[in-house]
Amino acid sequence: MRSLDITTYGARPLAGPLPAAVALDELRDVAERLCAAWEGDDPATRATRRDDAYAFAVLACELLTGTRPIDHADALCLMGRTPGLPEAAQQAVLSGLNPRPQCRRFPRGLVAALEAVPGAAWQGAPAVPEAEAEAEGETVAAEGGTPAPVVVAHPMTRPTIEEVEEPTYRRGFLRRLGPYVAALCMLAVPASAGTGAWMLGLLPVTSAEGAASASVAVESASLTVTPPTTHCPQATVQLDTEVVTDGSAGTLRLVFWLPGGNRLHERVVHVDEGQTVARAVAQITVAGDVKLKGAASVTIHPGGERAWAPFRFDC
Repeated sequence: MRSLDITTYGARPLAGPLPAAVALDELRDVAERLCAAWEGDDPATRATRRDDAYAFAVLACELLTGTRPIDHADALCLMGRTPGLPEAAQQAVLSGLNPRPQCRRFPRGLVAALEAVPGAAWQGAPAVPEAEAEAEGETVAAEGGTPAPVVVAHPMTRPTIEEVEEPTYRRGFLRRLGPYVAALCMLAVPASAGTGAWMLGLLPVTSAEGAASASVAVESASLTVTPPTTHCPQATVQLDTEVVTDGSAGTLRLVFWLPGGNRLHERVVHVDEGQTVARAVAQITVAGDVKLKGAASVTIHPGGERAWAPFRFDC
């Protein structure tokens, strides 16, 4: 049986985000009809199911935010700017928008994850759709066309740049992380909306013996930001990146980004033959009174594999 075409569902723009209960009712109905359409399908249609799962997550984001997202990063930005939308609900929707099809959550699982969010967590969400929903701030298009959520909540003062001491790492700590660790100490001071001044101090801890050829292939990557939510005037977070390769020798190039299209740093990591996992740890201190919401990310070359994680700097 041919799966349902839900990419045009709700094609008419919404006036604003739907109340959580209404959105969940709509999503339950679509999920049941979509999964019923899959019954009896040939296993070869699994790729189509993954596409349908992506379209369903796009619909979920649209109902909860009032705006249809362009992609995974855009959805993260939209949900981060939607008042009253719990982080657990955001993560559930993002799981269906995973850039890797095999990692996408199917519709029933996505609905179950949304239903598992405690009712109290939805406090502050709209009780009724707002006909004229004003933007919380200004969204600026970053380089490459990806919306970057730069929210101006009040008049800003120009922040000062403070020195950050480079952390001292014990050998035992590095040994536990493995020989392919790139430890970065970064000071990030946003100077104004949409711009930033970044001071970088580098602690190279990579595989030292000889640069290999660039034949290594990246199979997957993940990024974790700890903590994901911080507060001004200053906060320090850690970005942990894990890259899974095909085991070939070669060189990986990692580029770190913060919301608003702010490129932090480019790092080269050498991978030896037979090594299938490479890791990089970045410590970032953000200071100032610029409110940032969206996704921190890392891009890995060759291949351009990208990983995202929520990051918020509230003032």
